[in-house]
Amino acid sequence: MFDERSIAHGKTCGILNMFADLNTDVNYQCFFSFECVEKPADVQAAVEAYFAEVAQKVELVSLQDQQEHLQLTLEYWLFGFLLPPKLHPSRMLPFSLPPQEAYLLLKQAKKKNWASLFLREPDIPSLNSFQANRRRRWTSNFMTEINLLVQPTTIWEVNMPEGTLGTDLLRSDTFAFENPDSVFILRLGFCD
Repeated sequence: MFDERSIAHGKTCGILNMFADLNTDVNYQCFFSFECVEKPADVQAAVEAYFAEVAQKVELVSLQDQQEHLQLTLEYWLFGFLLPPKLHPSRMLPFSLPPQEAYLLLKQAKKKNWASLFLREPDIPSLNSFQANRRRRWTSNFMTEINLLVQPTTIWEVNMPEGTLGTDLLRSDTFAFENPDSVFILRLGFCD
């Protein structure tokens, strides 16, 4: 009835939906998706067609040697509900924190390691270290499942002009997984 690839894709989407529900709060709703789109000519054309209604132009940045960036970004979004409130993705909005402060917090976190944001109780470092390692290992295993499903030749970070994050997404990170036949688009974000 369903082939193994369809089942694996459904499982991946189900896991993302579960984490979106865990991260949803009274004031915002998380939106995590993983969609397969046709690849008409190349990955640029596929991604531009996917975002045609919200962005006329998208920029693709290859993550060939930076898969850690993707894994840490995924961990940040999936386990955001464990963050101290000030560092949660929803708090990085201009109306939640002054833009400069939000930018500096994110820049500092990316330099150190996204996972370091999750260390909430410094008086129990061994427990926090254990939990951080479990999250990192789980995220790594999830990335392996995605890679087995897609078998990407290249992974791209998708950048859009400011104000075109999606029809109603306030903040998001988007990646495109390219293989010879198709492109899978991973979107992690939230809306009001």
